[in-house]
Amino acid sequence: QQQQQQQQQQQQQQQQQQQQQQQYQQQTAGRATSHTLLHSHSERNMHRTAGGSMSAAAPGHAVGVATAPEHHLHHHQQHYQQHQMLTASHFVDVVAAPCFNSNRMPQLFATLAKLHAAHPSSLGQCVSAMNKWLRARGALVHLYSSLKHMKDDWQAGITMVRLFAKSTDHATRLSRLELAREHLVQAVFKMKGQSDGHPGSHSSAENAVKLSKMTHYTQLVILQIEMTKLALTDPKYAAHNLFTGDPVEIVKQLLPHNFDFGQRVMHALDLSSSRVSIFKSIVVGMARARPLVTRDIFSLLTHIKTQTQESPVEFDKIVVSIIELLAKDDRKNIDKLIKQMTDDHQKVLACIAAGDLAKAYSIAYSHSCLPDMRAIRQAAVMANEQGIVEQCDKILRHRQ
Repeated sequence: QQQQQQQQQQQQQQQQQQQQQQQYQQQTAGRATSHTLLHSHSERNMHRTAGGSMSAAAPGHAVGVATAPEHHLHHHQQHYQQHQMLTASHFVDVVAAPCFNSNRMPQLFATLAKLHAAHPSSLGQCVSAMNKWLRARGALVHLYSSLKHMKDDWQAGITMVRLFAKSTDHATRLSRLELAREHLVQAVFKMKGQSDGHPGSHSSAENAVKLSKMTHYTQLVILQIEMTKLALTDPKYAAHNLFTGDPVEIVKQLLPHNFDFGQRVMHALDLSSSRVSIFKSIVVGMARARPLVTRDIFSLLTHIKTQTQESPVEFDKIVVSIIELLAKDDRKNIDKLIKQMTDDHQKVLACIAAGDLAKAYSIAYSHSCLPDMRAIRQAAVMANEQGIVEQCDKILRHRQ
């Protein structure tokens, strides 16, 4: 038994030694892979240090990663597949960072694209780490190039939208938006193909959710393109960014000037449930700015009444909010506003707000509304209109 135990211990020791040797070989191979990718880059720096020129490189050695011969690319890839030791962080430190500092990112992207095309799963983590590193540094142009080379249309489109936000030149802003649209449309098309390929499955349901979000974002880009084009003739559109601006404020500024476009933007920004409060806020702001009703207010009310699906009550509430702010002597325009209303209760409130208690009493009397009659009586007491008070009391006593 002692001999057997000794033999088992010896076998365990031998296995541990073998594992240590394998780990050492893998680490050596991983470092060799990283070194091979940067071999020509390091040689180039050495030539520069020694005062040599780019043409002084030894024959047969590639200058930069991207110009390496094709068999070298496959050789690098085989090392990586066999040993899997080129970690993401190591790749950023010894490959991406030096190329970034020496303005050689385009060559690196071209090389990675070739490797990725041959073995899509091998370099995924390294490329993701590099893209994360570029995003953290704010190197959006390089990040876009990387995503484009890797055919990641969705992230490439989003990155181009971010570049649009940083642009100041009108032509550059428009071209970047149109480029973003191309990528996003292509990404949506690919996602539709994935959803159609697995109908009824759990992955199909997840893809449907993703597809809805992607389509919504793409619609925002299309609207932003249209708004950027409108800025060519009207500078007030140039300040609006649908991705970073306040959605409510953008819609409030668009609706009075371009109601149709403002409606589309409001729907795309998921503000349809708040549209009544938005309409009310706009007309109230216009009424406060100009005590007398202007043509702009009537025009906006016409759009709201004819081009939206608001209920008559909601529309009348908007009109009442305007009348509450108007000067009481603007009787002509107040009467025009009341004529646009359809709900009797809201008409009574509008007449009370305008100080026309006799008309309010007439409307309340015609539809026999006791709560409205009480509201009129209270307003008459405050206005010291004793005749209206007595008429209201008579009705209230008779019908109670």
